[in-house]
Amino acid sequence: MASLPSNVRPGDIISSDFINLILSELATIEQRLTALEAGGTLPGTNVTIASFDPPNQQSAGQILTITGTNFAFPPTDNRVTLDDAVVTAFRPDSTSTILKFIVPTSLNLPAEGRNVKLTIINSVGSTSALYRILPAVQVVGNPPSITNVVAADGGAFLRIGQPIIITGQNFAATPTDNIITFQVMTANGPVVYPKTGQSLQINTGQSSATQIVVTIPDIAEITAAGGTTPVTLQVGVGAQVPAARNILVIRG
Repeated sequence: MASLPSNVRPGDIISSDFINLILSELATIEQRLTALEAGGTLPGTNVTIASFDPPNQQSAGQILTITGTNFAFPPTDNRVTLDDAVVTAFRPDSTSTILKFIVPTSLNLPAEGRNVKLTIINSVGSTSALYRILPAVQVVGNPPSITNVVAADGGAFLRIGQPIIITGQNFAATPTDNIITFQVMTANGPVVYPKTGQSLQINTGQSSATQIVVTIPDIAEITAAGGTTPVTLQVGVGAQVPAARNILVIRG
C-alpha cells in the first residue's frame, strides 16, 4: 500500500486515490483506538494457546483450563467451540490469559473418547488445537453451589487469618471432606492455597451441608498496603465440579 506524503504543497492535485488512502489510514487508527478503549489488544496480534490443564485429556462435564495469550475479557467475548459444541459459561477466575470452563456434555463421544477441534475466536483473531475429550463420568448426587460468603464476625471485610462463613448447597456431610481452595492471580500466574503440606482451619462444629466456617489462610501475595485483593474461592466435593465464587480479601 502507498504511504501518505509528509506534506502537501499549494497547487498539488488531490486525487481520489489520495483521499481513499487517508480514509483507510483513519479507519485503521479508529480500529486501534476502539480496541485500546475496550481494554483489548491491538489488531495485528493473534490468539494463541500455550497449554491445557489437564494437559492431554479431560472428561465431558469437568473443568478444562486453557492458558494462552490475547483472550478477550470478559471471557464471554470469546467464542469457544469444541467441534460444534459451544461453551456458554466460563469460571469466574478466567482472565485474558486463562480460560476455564466445563466441557460441554452435548458432544457425541465414543466410549474411548476422541480428539475434538477446540477453537477460540474473538475480535483479535482465532486459533485452534486438537484436544482429547472423554465421555462424562457419572457422579452420584448434585454438585455443590455457593450462595454467599461473609465474615464470621459480621465485619465488612474478609480478612487474612479470620474465619468466614460460606453458605450454599450440597457441601460434604463431613466438613473436612470438602475440598476448599483460595486462588490469587499474580504476574507469574495463579497461586493456590493451601499449598502442598498446608491445611485449612475448618470449624467442624459450625459447619454443615449448607454452611462452612473456614479461616482464610495466610496468602502471602496479599499485603497490608495492597488494599482488597480478588481471590477465587472454590469448594469441591468428591468428583463433582467445584463451586466457585470471587471474593475480595484484605490483610490487617
